[in-house]
Amino acid sequence: MTPDLAVAQQVTDELVVMRQGRIVDRGATDRVLTDLEHQYTRDLLAAVPREGWQPIRRR
Repeated sequence: MTPDLAVAQQVTDELVVMRQGRIVDRGATDRVLTDLEHQYTRDLLAAVPREGWQPIRRR
């Protein structure tokens, strides 16, 4: 189990996306991460930091 989809894509063949304890998407990792059937899966992918991303430091 990992919250890091970039890691999951590199090390898994199958992927299950869960929200509030329920499966919302499952299947071959490449398919789940490209066919984006569920809005929650889309939201997770949109939250992945992209190249050039800089974290906001809070004091």
